[in-house]
Amino acid sequence: MKTCLICGKSFPFKMMIDGKIRHLGGRKFCIECSPFGKHNTKSLNLTEKEKMDRRVRWNRHYVSDEVKAEILNLYKDGLSYNDIQKKIKVSYQTIANMVKGIRTLKDAAILARANGKCKLSEAGRLKLSENGKRAVKSGNKVWTKPEREFKKILSEERIGVKFPEIIKETLGLVDDDHATVFFQYPFQRYLCDFYDAEFNVIYQINGDFWHANPLLYNHDHLTKIQQNNIRHDKNRKVFFDKRGIKILDIWESEIYWNKDLVKNKIREVRKQVNPPVLHTGIDGSVTHTSHHNDLEWNDMVRRLWFKTDRPKRIKRPPVKVVCSNYLCRKEFETPNKDKKTRKYCCDECRTLGVRKVIRPSLQELKELMFTMPMIKIAKKYGVCDRAVAKWARAYKIDMPQLNMRGYWQKQQAKNNASAE
Repeated sequence: MKTCLICGKSFPFKMMIDGKIRHLGGRKFCIECSPFGKHNTKSLNLTEKEKMDRRVRWNRHYVSDEVKAEILNLYKDGLSYNDIQKKIKVSYQTIANMVKGIRTLKDAAILARANGKCKLSEAGRLKLSENGKRAVKSGNKVWTKPEREFKKILSEERIGVKFPEIIKETLGLVDDDHATVFFQYPFQRYLCDFYDAEFNVIYQINGDFWHANPLLYNHDHLTKIQQNNIRHDKNRKVFFDKRGIKILDIWESEIYWNKDLVKNKIREVRKQVNPPVLHTGIDGSVTHTSHHNDLEWNDMVRRLWFKTDRPKRIKRPPVKVVCSNYLCRKEFETPNKDKKTRKYCCDECRTLGVRKVIRPSLQELKELMFTMPMIKIAKKYGVCDRAVAKWARAYKIDMPQLNMRGYWQKQQAKNNASAE
């Protein structure tokens, strides 16, 4: 009988468990303290503190109950993830998983405004300007195909369009005569596609996919991009409704396949809306729309998008580096940024360069394997016998001592027997 190290009870060497006879000679604990098959013997003789330290060491995302309560209290007090992370040294993802769903998006926006984190800084404005300039030059964001087709519809309705000077220079566009619609007109943080200054109407061109056309997409199953764009459109509509500006949403599919519907929409909105007297400018000042200042508008677009010219990158000349492989020592060219990381001229030299031992040639290895055992060859080169076997397989040497144990002892016994 054996004695359990925890409870001190005796238990037999053999026992019937689950219909089978199990041998318990190697166990230190009885079946009651350590059930069969649980594999928990390593943690049985540990204290609670040792178990906790072990759990924290093996699970980097583990957080105790006290720390969880502290994180929740800090988050409810209005601290952001970064502020919590500075006070409590846990990962960003751990905090996000713990506080998920506690604060709504509206609460987060109100809290950010109260802390003064929603104001656009000078660096942020400069970054937006660079992105706008890049988008105009590439032609992906400004003057797209739906916008060009809508311009043709406005021309058929005898409505002129005026473009900013910087966009005219970049894209080679020309203003229409007696233009009352302004392309890319800025209102504070919003940049409108087409703004009709005569009737105070914004014509917003929406893509069917990106803005989730309700005729084509079910709003219960939308992607994250579509959900963000819909939320942005709602905020924009609320912003302009407060200022008495009408927004007319025109879908991409309507421009392509139902131009008559688009024309009817333009006519109806022009009949319903009375010509405005006042409107709010980009700086919050109230001005008269009939006395629109073209110079001010061009300066607005230039200031928002094209604040400064982006400096050109200076390409550094390539650097000459000597290959670190002792057998090659070839000089090769590499970009300036890779001169500290790249050491070898090719993959073959890199494979040979990382080896710690110089391998013998095919002929040398064959001669050695015919004259001495692999253990002696391994001692000669400072490696193990398995490394010598790998060399032989790499050279495709097919010899009996690779697959037979005691080859040289058998050869010696044969020689001794023949000598007798």
